[in-house]
Amino acid sequence: MIQKRKSGGGFLSFIFYPWASQRGFTIIELLVVVAIIAMIASVAVIQFGAYRMRARDVQRERNVKELQKALELYVTTKRAFPEASNTVITGTDPVSAALVDADAIPAVQPDPVNSGALVYSYDSPTGKTYTLRYALETDSIPGKAKGPQTITP
Repeated sequence: MIQKRKSGGGFLSFIFYPWASQRGFTIIELLVVVAIIAMIASVAVIQFGAYRMRARDVQRERNVKELQKALELYVTTKRAFPEASNTVITGTDPVSAALVDADAIPAVQPDPVNSGALVYSYDSPTGKTYTLRYALETDSIPGKAKGPQTITP
């Protein structure tokens, strides 16, 4: 009588199908996979935060350029800059209202964070010149360092 060979055994079977004799993953294998996923996720979260900071800096630069253009339009029609002393630009402040009322800009955008040191500050006590201050979160803008920035006409 011929005997049937048992399936799933033998050396060649192990080489070609090494998982055939195993029923699942060991706890060590699962922990290694979880650790790798956690490391990749932590790098992604850190990079995502850095990208958001860079995007806010780009938005700040755009907002400040628009504010400069609006101030230039304002001075051509009113012959002076809006007078204010260390005013935080919020979009509803007196300087923003003066720019909107003069049709120099449709709406003034505040800083994307708009708290702490991350605000736009306008200073023009005499109306002859102005100082616009803001801060960057990163050094990703070419030619500008992280931290406080000052603009005058």
